[in-house]
Amino acid sequence: MWMFTGLSFVIASLLEGATVSYLEACETEGQNAKVGCFPGKKNMDQGDTDDKETRRLIGLVIHKVSRVLFPLAYVMFFISYWMFYVKG
Repeated sequence: MWMFTGLSFVIASLLEGATVSYLEACETEGQNAKVGCFPGKKNMDQGDTDDKETRRLIGLVIHKVSRVLFPLAYVMFFISYWMFYVKG
């Protein structure tokens, strides 16, 4: 149980980082940064700035929530696991 939960936290953290990086890569001004970001839009250079701002805000919200939620959830699991382990 301990290993499974620890591995789950690591995988969730990696997925969060990949999601935020993906959203930021779709926003940056690079040669191929916009290729494949949102398949429905052909030319993101002429797209709405609202889309870029929305993706940036979504990435920031995901990152801020994850910075608080992951450690808090891990501490709660740590305390409950060891209370159960010592008690039983």
